[in-house]
Amino acid sequence: MFEREPEQLIGKRFIDFLEEHVQPEVRQHLAGCTRDNPTRTYEHRTQGADGSFRWHLWNDQALYAEDGNLSGYQSIGLDITDRKQAEESLKKNERRYRRLVENIPDILYRYSDKKGASYWSPQVGKILGFSPAQLQDDPFLWHDSIHPDDLPRVDRAIAEIGETNSIELEYRIRDSRGHWHWFRDRSMATHREGGEIIIEGIATDVTAQKQAADAQRESEEKYRLLIENQTDMVVKVDLEGRFLFVSPSYCETFGKSEQELLGRRFMPLVHEDDEGLAPTAIRLSSGTTGNDQKRLALAGLG
Repeated sequence: MFEREPEQLIGKRFIDFLEEHVQPEVRQHLAGCTRDNPTRTYEHRTQGADGSFRWHLWNDQALYAEDGNLSGYQSIGLDITDRKQAEESLKKNERRYRRLVENIPDILYRYSDKKGASYWSPQVGKILGFSPAQLQDDPFLWHDSIHPDDLPRVDRAIAEIGETNSIELEYRIRDSRGHWHWFRDRSMATHREGGEIIIEGIATDVTAQKQAADAQRESEEKYRLLIENQTDMVVKVDLEGRFLFVSPSYCETFGKSEQELLGRRFMPLVHEDDEGLAPTAIRLSSGTTGNDQKRLALAGLG
């Protein structure tokens, strides 16, 4: 254990082989071995002859003479270097995992359908304003904050976990300020423990994406209503003159349906005197003037 020969140790003080900053702790440890409580255990590092360090676990027993005075110590040591290295490696991995969990924007959780949540990553406080104390006092706080219209669908997905073995769904949840957030919830692991369903998952706040999609749909709907209700003819064609879009007024003017026009070339609808102007109008996105422009407009190019 000390990487020394017996003759190098016999007659030497044990404490001299310990690191200097550890020696006061060892002295205090040995002083705690009393007549009433003579045995104690202690862990410390010891430096070998080659300068390397080893971890030892010692079981020390104080020995007392018949007159009651301390006569020495009997110690049994165990080399626990491998164990200590494994523990340190585990601690490093735990620290890395904790940093990862604390810095990702998503919320990691562990949830039981019977007992509620037993873990939420710190982001739950930043996003929803729920404090650790709130979540500890009310393990079902997240569940009970889900939008009433979405809750039946969430509960059904949890109940069917045994059949699907996974969950992936979107739902709304109210934060501590009363605002609604959209979340995409994905289970990373699911299993049963007795009568419980245990879900370990990750929830991502997708409120911004939802709002952007809603704004885009609203804009498209306004544009569609504008086009459908105006009297001017509106078309969109590619460089080959094929219809990509035709407004209802255009279809009505030419007595054609949208299905009849989309993908077809507009040339058959252009006045024969203007067929030479049409390609130029497409390239320049501006036609001629006067009667030529009027005739191109009737074909949807003005």
